[in-house]
Parts: sequence; C-alpha cells; structure tokens
Amino acid sequence: LSWSYPDVQGTPQVLRPGRTGAVEVSEVSDFMDALLESRLGYDRSAVEALRTGLGRVVPLELLKLWTWQELQRAICGEPRLDVTALKAHTVYTNCQDGDALASMFWTTLEGFTEAEKERFLRFVWGRTRLPLDKNWEQKFQLAAVAADDERLPTSHTCFFQLDLPRYSAQPILAERLRFAMDSCITIDSDGQPR
Repeated sequence: LSWSYPDVQGTPQVLRPGRTGAVEVSEVSDFMDALLESRLGYDRSAVEALRTGLGRVVPLELLKLWTWQELQRAICGEPRLDVTALKAHTVYTNCQDGDALASMFWTTLEGFTEAEKERFLRFVWGRTRLPLDKNWEQKFQLAAVAADDERLPTSHTCFFQLDLPRYSAQPILAERLRFAMDSCITIDSDGQPR
C-alpha cells in the first residue's frame, strides 16, 4: 500500500500530507482511517453546494421536520403511477370515458407493472412521476385516432397527450402500446428523460 492512493475517480492523491511512499505496518490503522475519510468526504463540497442552494429555497431548519422519504416525495412526486388519479385528470378527444377504446386503454394501464407504468408516463410526458397537487397544471389528453391495428400509438410529451388508434381488441392495444413505450425512450434524441 502507498500513501498516494487513487481517489474515487482514479486520480492519485496523497491521503495524509507529508506522508509518501509505502505504508508501514505500524501505519496501517492510520492509513485505513485516511482512506475512509477520503472516500466518505470526496464529494463534501458538492453536497455543501447542494445544501446551500436548497437552503435558499427552503429554510434548512424546516427540513429537519421531514424524513428523506417525505422530502423526496414532496420534490419528485409519488413513485407509483396512480391510475385513478391519472384518470381523474384526463381530457378525452374523439372518445369519452367509458367507451370501448377508453375502457381498453385503462384496463391495459391498470394491468401494467410499476416499471411499465413508469415507462408509459415517460413515453407520454417525458417524466416518470405524476404531480402531487390536486389541481394539475396540465391534464393528460387521450385522443382517439383512426382505427388501424397496425399503427402504433404516438405521444406528444409537451402536451401530455397520447394519440391512440381505435384498436379492435385490448390485447392488440396492450402489445402496440408496450412496443411504442419501449421503442421510444428519448425525446428528440437528447437522451433518456428522468
């Protein structure tokens, strides 16, 4: 072991100023402490910058009132897509709630795994979580388009809209929607949205 040891990015760093060369047996405990401190503190300045920025928006004393899970939920939204909430915030075009296409769509979405629901939301909105508010700024738009079992659904992420062909059966809708969501994972080729 050497007192010059690679940091988390692979760049050699001196773990203890003034110490160079090989670590002696009598120095192993000090070396381990220095290495642990190096690993645990390598991003201290970045974390402090994040903390300072967050403190400009929210008084840091108030953050102590929340668990990290509560804070994450408040900032990022619910981790699971609530189909009932999405349905309550849906506007229909060329169809309505309860007609055959809408019923097939909601049945399909309710049958999705949590991972598929997340991919669906990313496909139609470029996000992976729904808003927490009761009054959404933008409602989900479900638009029926011409009947065509070969056509794929299309989305307009800026408008939170899904153009859904009038499929002849729910299994076809489910298969085409899964294919579209799994095949289109970027927005304008600028990388995977989060």
